[in-house]
Amino acid sequence: GGTPVAAAPLDLDELTDAVVDSAVRRGVGQFAVLGFSLGTLVAVRAAVRHPERVTALVLTAGFARPDDHLLGLLPGWRAEAPPALHPHIDLVPSLDTTGDLAEVAVPTLVVATTADSMVLPAGSRALAAGIRGARYTEIDSDHVVMVERSEEWLKPVLDFLHPLSLSEGQDGEAE
Repeated sequence: GGTPVAAAPLDLDELTDAVVDSAVRRGVGQFAVLGFSLGTLVAVRAAVRHPERVTALVLTAGFARPDDHLLGLLPGWRAEAPPALHPHIDLVPSLDTTGDLAEVAVPTLVVATTADSMVLPAGSRALAAGIRGARYTEIDSDHVVMVERSEEWLKPVLDFLHPLSLSEGQDGEAE
């Protein structure tokens, strides 16, 4: 909420590098990335651009590239959204991480929201199919599953991340 509105169009690689840099500046050298919606593309790109940093991915209500359904929603969403979100909305049509999926080499959990009115579950299925060894689960929820079905979403996320965290030291560096 404290991030200023972007003065220039957003760029996926710049967003990705900023997320990774933020963790590193806080002393976290290696970490799992949880991406939600547009954040799933940032998470995938982070795993590919920074494989020495990213240890796992959790991708919720995501997509590798926008489908016609999502693209059709953008004009209405932009008209209703606060101006701070406009750069994010304007970025969506240019996004495509389908070529990155096969390069993801970390444990990955994909959570599809099967009643999602914004990002159709096919987007999550494509993520899971494109990432070697990805785990996949579905939750009957609309887009904001962590609010609408918080316990049902949190359980598979923690079950996935907990065994991975057992191999990390307190400073976030893998042992």
